[in-house]
Amino acid sequence: MGHFVISLPNNSYADVHFGTVRKKQFLSLRNILSGKWWHTEKQKGYVVIIDQQKKCILLKTMEEEWINETSDEQSIFLQTKIDEFESTHQH
Repeated sequence: MGHFVISLPNNSYADVHFGTVRKKQFLSLRNILSGKWWHTEKQKGYVVIIDQQKKCILLKTMEEEWINETSDEQSIFLQTKIDEFESTHQH
């Protein structure tokens, strides 16, 4: 798991913790036909803590595409800031 800080408007900051999230699926038709009984799906998970109060959880596929569960302005802004940080700091 990693950690970085991004700056937000109004002179505030957000702590971003990230790591790999694994979601297990069992006995789906696709897994049975492919011969896999257990299928593990990997995603990148981001926990964003704003002003030590608000918590936002964001998910990204391993192909670098965001999984939008909510499409509010704050989530889109945070996704953009995270992408900007990752493009300048290859970790």
